[in-house]
Amino acid sequence: MGIYRRSVRVSGRSGAISADMEDDFHRFGVDLTHDGGTVTSIRGRALRTPWNTCHLAPNALSALEGLPLQPCPSDFVLQTNPRAQCTHMYELAALAGSHVLRDHFDVEYAAVVPYPIEAEPARATLHRNGELLLDWLVRRPAATGPHDSALEHRVAGDEIVSPAPFAGRRLATLMRWAREQFSPEIYDAIYVLRRAVGISAARIIDLDAEDTATLLLTQKSGDCFAFQPEHRATTLRERGSTLNFGDRAEALLRDLAEG
Repeated sequence: MGIYRRSVRVSGRSGAISADMEDDFHRFGVDLTHDGGTVTSIRGRALRTPWNTCHLAPNALSALEGLPLQPCPSDFVLQTNPRAQCTHMYELAALAGSHVLRDHFDVEYAAVVPYPIEAEPARATLHRNGELLLDWLVRRPAATGPHDSALEHRVAGDEIVSPAPFAGRRLATLMRWAREQFSPEIYDAIYVLRRAVGISAARIIDLDAEDTATLLLTQKSGDCFAFQPEHRATTLRERGSTLNFGDRAEALLRDLAEG
């Protein structure tokens, strides 16, 4: 069994905040200025991307300028069309906003998820600044059809087996429930780990294969900035962009330290 890692770092000062993420497939960041309650400017950084058109996605972030920050990241991403944005930069902006409103800066989330997750429960964890906050056993429904379409269906059915009070909760509907159950600090951690569990499924797919890229462009049409119909003709796989941080967690977001 392999290990997928995802690191998210939020750092800020008065009037400005940055959020960065890196995993095997992506390296994105956003720099956001604010007046304490509203986005005044935002700049995206697409440093390592799975598709060539992802590099154009920072331009779309201008649609977020003037929006109110939200204490709940899920509320922020409902203020404009999330599918017209890069999923990862949009979520970074949402997470940054929730931290601004709590004056909670200099935070690093470290998600660790085994792959492949199957019907036999696997352990997924989330640390914040080195402290273990979430420790889930997650299972995935068995395959029932052709590999790729079946995998997408199975990921949607991911379920937390333990511990309480998460036991029996499907990740597809987890956030609505979590909002009523947890503090904003724990909600943000759940927000990060839930995304990591879903993305980890891509580790068992050869994303560089020509037929895989073609299939994804068809199946996920309209899902995010790169998969919008107007980009279909020019969207190409960035072959060789997938890395493996399974046994080198220290390399995640290394460029921030080097910069």
